[in-house]
Amino acid sequence: MEVNPLSEYLVSGVKLTKHFESRRSPIEFLTGRRPPPIRAVDGVNIEIQRGEILALVGESGSGKTTLGRLLLLLEKPTSGEVWFDGQRIDNVGSRTLRAYRRRMQMIYQDPYGSLNPKLRVSEIVSEPLRVNGIEVKKDRLAEYLAVSGLRPPEKFLDRYPHELSGGQRQRVAIARAMILEPEFVVADEPVSMLDVSLRSEILGVIKRFNQMLKTSFLLITHDLAVAAQVSSRIMVMYLGRVVEEGDTLGVLRRPKHPYTQTLLSVVPRLGGSLPKTLPKGEIPSAKNIPSGCRFHTRCAYALPVCSTDEPELRLVDGSHVSCHFAEQILSGSTKQSTS
Repeated sequence: MEVNPLSEYLVSGVKLTKHFESRRSPIEFLTGRRPPPIRAVDGVNIEIQRGEILALVGESGSGKTTLGRLLLLLEKPTSGEVWFDGQRIDNVGSRTLRAYRRRMQMIYQDPYGSLNPKLRVSEIVSEPLRVNGIEVKKDRLAEYLAVSGLRPPEKFLDRYPHELSGGQRQRVAIARAMILEPEFVVADEPVSMLDVSLRSEILGVIKRFNQMLKTSFLLITHDLAVAAQVSSRIMVMYLGRVVEEGDTLGVLRRPKHPYTQTLLSVVPRLGGSLPKTLPKGEIPSAKNIPSGCRFHTRCAYALPVCSTDEPELRLVDGSHVSCHFAEQILSGSTKQSTS
């Protein structure tokens, strides 16, 4: 098994790519042509430190969930490498991979569809223990339900999912994911289907487990306000690529990529006004990615070079950003396009 020289990272992905085959149209089927693949993740490098919460932010269709599934090897990469705790794991056999499975978990977006409606809460939360041959103790179940915010836990152990609210179901899902005390968890939009009043509480549960167990989290979200509440570092994805990465507060206070500015502009502010950086149109198809900078078709600052040359991810004022004019945008010396 290969050993990763960057062993200070718990999880890392190197040039990760995931392309999906597109369904043929009737004309393509008749002519024998194959449509271009869907380039969901297109050469991403990602590192997650031990005990940190990294937020992965972007619109629907940016490749966030696919990247999270690649790191858990729920999807096999088209190319690239996945490393966990200093070992490369994307090329190991199923028996070796199973030993890593209990150290990695996922919290799903839908608290209604992720729980088996035929099982009681006690059975749902204890299922990972049974699958891994670990003794199920009622005190342990009660402890993890309590940490998840279901108090008193004895009140919930014998309930079925349909007897719980959406917030309570998501707390059960979190307790189930954390009962094995995993080292790495991918939380895929864990609060997007909940009432605004509950989101802060659920994020607090994730933060609590992060501090209690030193678990590393990849928090996938489209909401920068969610990322700001719990993450120490942030990555912004657009059309399968990372466009900005850095310290969460630094990125949110001084966003350097026009797309990050766009995401930040729709975060509600009391007494504030929206910057004039809102994008034109919708996110392009991952089957037909624009040439040059992937964001240039929607960017308010785009110049001719943006449509021909794809910018590299480079260090600008403490953050990594892939924009030809990041310094000028940051200083306010670049004018917006009027086209």
